[in-house]
Amino acid sequence: MRYLLGPNDDALLARQGALDRSMWCTGGFFHATGQTVTRDGRIIPLADGGQDAVFTFEPIRVQCWDDGVTQWTGETRSKDRFIFRVLDRTRYAAAMIAAMKSLLQTLTT
Repeated sequence: MRYLLGPNDDALLARQGALDRSMWCTGGFFHATGQTVTRDGRIIPLADGGQDAVFTFEPIRVQCWDDGVTQWTGETRSKDRFIFRVLDRTRYAAAMIAAMKSLLQTLTT
């Protein structure tokens, strides 16, 4: 938390910024902060996403059996288990790139 709450460490930012990294589920980071991404790449509150959001996390119920079989079913009352679903496959990649670009640019200002 010291790094998040304290002043910027320019040397650390330069070192970390030069490293390669992968983002496997960027949508999860937005969702965890109560945000979503629109088809045109804007970051907006999750509650305002509606039909314009490019992804969602749908509440589910998960059942796991001893033989390793797992089954997911929709469960509107679930508050702690979700499945990631892309709502607009055509626009998802470009929207997420635009959203991440705008987010990361705020870190350098």
